[in-house]
Amino acid sequence: MTRTVEDLRKFCLSHNMINSKKQTFFQIGAVLLVTGMLMGCLQAPDEKHYEIKGEVISIYSLNNEITIRHEEIPGFMPAMTMPFKVKNVRILEGLIPGDRVRGTFVVAAHESYLTDLTREGSDGADLPAIVLPNGVRLIQKGDTIPEIAFLDDNNRQTKLSDFLGSPLALTFIYTRCPIPNFCPLMDRNFIKVQAAIKEGVQLSRDTQLLSITFDPEHDTVEVLRRHSAKLGADVKIWRFLTGDKEAITHLGEQLGITIVRDSMGTSEITHSLRTIVVDREGKVARNFRGNDWTPDELIKELSKL
Repeated sequence: MTRTVEDLRKFCLSHNMINSKKQTFFQIGAVLLVTGMLMGCLQAPDEKHYEIKGEVISIYSLNNEITIRHEEIPGFMPAMTMPFKVKNVRILEGLIPGDRVRGTFVVAAHESYLTDLTREGSDGADLPAIVLPNGVRLIQKGDTIPEIAFLDDNNRQTKLSDFLGSPLALTFIYTRCPIPNFCPLMDRNFIKVQAAIKEGVQLSRDTQLLSITFDPEHDTVEVLRRHSAKLGADVKIWRFLTGDKEAITHLGEQLGITIVRDSMGTSEITHSLRTIVVDREGKVARNFRGNDWTPDELIKELSKL
């Protein structure tokens, strides 16, 4: 930065643009100008900050994650219960379920996280009940994927057995999900995998992709059709499925997904994520947990089939 300011000063002096009495003022102004320009370059123009207030439901320090039942975030999302990532796990220290907290929710183009989380009190009396699935057998590698009927985004009856004979990857989303590194990330990853299928180099051209909605009451066939078109999904490769809410919830639980629907019957959904690779015989070949997997990792697994 010193060299830049000095170069500017010398240029102006050589062209009689400033006199010696004004050099100090010029240097100060130049420093401020260059500093301002650099600071502007460092800022993320599409990063937004929102105040968040709510009650702690659960804390997973090992995953840098906290689940909060939060109030409406004006201008961004309605009140709901959902997990949030934190970059600095120390902000979770001392918090327990039932604590009332306030913090800053940062939403960027491809990630979101909490900062400045502060405890404001505790009142766990009216926390929503979270009932974990009982007696659900988790599907393991080598198990046959369950047979469930769906409607696809073209209003066609579809069963998972319809995809026997083709490599298959399926994931779960819902179209109202506002967090960029949850459901929207699954969409972005599948866009890249779809491109690899079309190229036909790394992946067989008969490879199929399925996105199953957590929210069938809202994500109707028409809603999914619009969502598919917005993403540029090729219906010969990538389909979006809706169906019976209880059947979808049970399938998710069998695959290791936690799905919590608000006990008051609202649209609030708290969920984890899984992406499943199914071989040509309908057996589970890989179960990706969470949202940390990459398109290249999924392509590698599908290429083995």
